[in-house]
Amino acid sequence: MNLALSKGTGVATYGATLAQLFFEAKNPVDLLYGQDMPLAVSSGDIAKVLCEGIVGNYKSPRPRFYDKKWWIENSYHIFGHSAEKIFLDSDAVSSFPPCQNLYNIPALFRAAHGFFRTTGMFVKVKPPGPIDIMHWTYPVPIRMVGVKNIYTIHDLVPLIYPRMTLDKTKTYEKMIKTIVSTSDGICTVSENSKKDVEKLFPDSMGKVFNTYQAHLIKEDNVENNFYEIRKHIAGMDFLEYSEYYIYYGQIEPKKNTARLIEAFLDSNSRRKLLLVGSTGWKNADVMAILRKGLELGRVIHIPYLPSKYLFALLRNARALLFPSLIEGFGLPLLEAFTLGTPVLTSNMGALQEVAGNAAMLVNPFNVSSIRDAIDLLDISDALCLELSMKGKERSDFFSIAAYRNRLEQFYEVILRK
Repeated sequence: MNLALSKGTGVATYGATLAQLFFEAKNPVDLLYGQDMPLAVSSGDIAKVLCEGIVGNYKSPRPRFYDKKWWIENSYHIFGHSAEKIFLDSDAVSSFPPCQNLYNIPALFRAAHGFFRTTGMFVKVKPPGPIDIMHWTYPVPIRMVGVKNIYTIHDLVPLIYPRMTLDKTKTYEKMIKTIVSTSDGICTVSENSKKDVEKLFPDSMGKVFNTYQAHLIKEDNVENNFYEIRKHIAGMDFLEYSEYYIYYGQIEPKKNTARLIEAFLDSNSRRKLLLVGSTGWKNADVMAILRKGLELGRVIHIPYLPSKYLFALLRNARALLFPSLIEGFGLPLLEAFTLGTPVLTSNMGALQEVAGNAAMLVNPFNVSSIRDAIDLLDISDALCLELSMKGKERSDFFSIAAYRNRLEQFYEVILRK
């Protein structure tokens, strides 16, 4: 679902990392998409549809979410077939994470959520071939029959901070309960998330495994040339090494960007704050303070950057500022650690767990705490150097090799059941 988006998400990165590390270890990996399209489509068109979400002239059957009888009568017609294999030209293959086979079921994810809201039941799909494990990289109301089904629960934001999400709390809770009772295993990306799942869903005890995460950054491919960045990104004339702070991610309530901008504007820093991310939901507060920062010329906002430019800007920033309220893991921390960029983050939850002693920890609910930490980073080159070195050391714990080992142990437990 996330891999098909034209602009990346954290869950898309998670799925791509899973696919790549197992494919490189000579394990056969298949990918299942749910894009609206005819089952038979040319390879050139399928690449565009999957990568960019382009529907074209094809319109899949529109689910009637309000009509339970209609769903029950038609669910098999919509979902009761195996996924259709997609054949790609060699030029199109590079657009996808490495895999052995690529499959699609039209409207799978969108319709499955409607089916669950209407009937309270999970959609069941047939495996397209001999599959051992179906790893759903996000909670979805779908089950593949006849194989081991595992689900990654990154966090429980809709239940812990319901006002910070658009998810319907009762529907989400019911879906997680069903996953707990019917899945073969649950994967989390931090001990903090594991404890949250086990606390709110005691029946999950013994079924939840923390594998942490890793990253796909290849340091040799990270561009350091500011001239190239300025040439491709308008408004980047201010760029100089260490003369800006960076935040990247969705601009939404749980990311705490309103307090971050307020703290930065209240700080003594003469550097700029670069925000990279699209504006999400419930964002009236952050948009008001963002406009102020833009008017003062102290804040720069870019909705989206390709990873090669994003990581170049991250590597050369004074520090990553990431005082999020809740995260399942907090991948930007690890990416900053890997590139030697100092990190400021929250002193709670998974972010504190991932950061260890390698970051400046702040109270994310306290603007003064964030501001004071920014001021300290601003004046102390020695502190930034120390955090850079500690971050590099911390990143070793989350290496690709360690991640693959944790995942393989998890899969072996599932297959033995």
